Amino acid sequence: MMTLYVVKDFLQRIYGKYHMYITPALKLILSLVSIITINSKIGYMDKLKNPLIVFLLAVVCTFMPNSVTVLILAALIVLHMIAHSLELAAIVLFMFVILYLVYFRFSAKSCYAVILTPMAFALNIPYVVPVVIGLLMGPFASIAMICGIFVYYIVKFTMGYNLEMIGDEEGAILEIVKYIVDNALFNREMIAYMLAFTVTVIVVYAIRRLSVDYSWLIATGAGVLTNIVLMILTQIVLTVKVSTLGIVLGSILAIVVGVVLFLLVFSVDYTRTEIVQFEDDDYYYYVKAVPKIAVTKPNLQVKKINAQKTRHVAESNSEDEE
Repeated sequence: MMTLYVVKDFLQRIYGKYHMYITPALKLILSLVSIITINSKIGYMDKLKNPLIVFLLAVVCTFMPNSVTVLILAALIVLHMIAHSLELAAIVLFMFVILYLVYFRFSAKSCYAVILTPMAFALNIPYVVPVVIGLLMGPFASIAMICGIFVYYIVKFTMGYNLEMIGDEEGAILEIVKYIVDNALFNREMIAYMLAFTVTVIVVYAIRRLSVDYSWLIATGAGVLTNIVLMILTQIVLTVKVSTLGIVLGSILAIVVGVVLFLLVFSVDYTRTEIVQFEDDDYYYYVKAVPKIAVTKPNLQVKKINAQKTRHVAESNSEDEE
């Protein structure tokens, strides 16, 4: 644990010194991973999978606000949909515009949640999402998380649509709309994740805000337990099939991530907690102060002894004895 604190202090000093370079580099990596994931999962338009275009798009996202990055990624999805079906692309675009007008234009700070949530589902680690959002963001960010889940299922089910079933009939658009409504808007598996994850975020956030010792660890454990119970209940009530093994493994990973965040983000020394009381003309104040853990890398100095000098002193002592 002490090693982690030393690593944290080292990373903080490095970031404070080179943050102008580290922040764009991290955003570039996130943009690259997002674009590559979209291209691999959809990938109907081959031109967009060109490595040069992928890199240029990632560079543009790096120097744009988070809300613009989300718009670029949404446009990338729509372009892939156009290569698959123009009608399908129009419906997906309409849904993205609604999402932007309802939420993203008013809250750009939570855009990372809508980017990382579909990626977590694509990587089969979705159960980490509500724990991380509850610890680092807050309940309002759960709206972005819900939008991210919605985007994932929109892409998932539009990819599975078979255009050969409709051909060139006049009712093609209505059939596509019906397919999306039945399989994405009212998909019971998607609703189960939305409900369970939203309640989990609220539980984690509420507990980690309490002034109790180890609130972050308690919040992580309570959130994981809440998520497991809710996923089991939603399977029974909504009759959906979710992998039990996936829930268990995902919950273990969520606990590990929560502990790491506690050590690296909220590292405090509860053994030196102080309760301070003071007053003014109108109020009495009771303040609980918990000091942060600050550990620096030990500065070890090795003192070298000259072997020749030591031998010379030993010879002089022997001569004196004689």
